[in-house]
Formats: sequence, C-alpha cells, structure tokens
Amino acid sequence: MIGTAENSMMSPQEHGETEDFFSSSGMISVDALMLAGLLQCSGSNVQKAKCFFLVTSPEMEPYISLKDKDLRTALNFLVTISTVIEEMTQDMLKSSNINVDYSKYLKKVERHSEIYDEIYEDFRDHLFGEFANKSTRAEFKERLASEGWKYFDANKLNGMFAEESGKLDTAQREEHL
Repeated sequence: MIGTAENSMMSPQEHGETEDFFSSSGMISVDALMLAGLLQCSGSNVQKAKCFFLVTSPEMEPYISLKDKDLRTALNFLVTISTVIEEMTQDMLKSSNINVDYSKYLKKVERHSEIYDEIYEDFRDHLFGEFANKSTRAEFKERLASEGWKYFDANKLNGMFAEESGKLDTAQREEHL
C-alpha cells in the first residue's frame, strides 16, 4: 500500500490503493522515503528486497500477485527518482532561478510511459517468470535480492531507461521510413 504521509500506515481497506506519494500539504510519504532510500543506502540487496516487499505488501500476505498495482507504482517511483527527479535536481543546481517548472518534468514522465512499461515488463518477467501470476513472499524476496543490483541502483535504472528510450527512438524512426 503506497500512500500519503497521513495514511501510509493504514490498511488498503481503510483508504484504498493510491499512487500518491505526497499529501495535499506537500509532505512526502514514509513509503516514498523508504523507496528513495533503497537507491541511496548501502544495505545489502536482501535488506533492500525486504524493504521493497514491506512497502508494496505491508499486509504481509503469503503471496504477492503480478496484478498488485503497488509493484508497478513502486518501480515507477524508483525509475522516476533515478531519471526525471535526478535531471530536475541537476537543472536546479545549474540555475539560480528559484522558480522551477515542475510541469516540464511531469510531462517527461507522461511522455515516457512506454519506457516505464518496458522496464516494468522486465521487472515482472524476472520476478514472476514468463507464465506465473503470483509468487510466495519468500520466492519474491529471494528473486528480488538476486536481481536487486538492477532495481536498487539509480545508475542501473537510469541506464535501463536510456536503453529503452534508445530502442523506442529506433523503432519510431524505422516506422517513418
């Protein structure tokens, strides 16, 4: 359950699933901070896998489903932190202008939705397999820990984003030929 700061500790039945990492007052949710920490902390992939699972499945169900939308939301957040927010931060450091046009970065996220989908498909295929639609908690964490080098490293996620972006650009150019 990924939610706002006010409701991040509530069960999904109490507030429904949400993709909102920020409250209306601008506070960032605990879940979002935990996910951002996965990219910045020095913990092992096993520790990071446990944290990721806790954020995406705080109910601690014995199984995690491929259809759990919190998986996609959490991975998209990690990709956004690694790419778009990193770019925004660099732009802010280069400019002395305090006014930031956040819509520019939001449009970038929206424009690259196909890339987010491709990265999620890779994530899904590695963690669930080609034909499975659910995994036990232990299997999921074990697979995530073994693949964690890819999903818990901002540089690797940024590289995956750039690679998928290049594939998409090439496909679009070939369509126009």
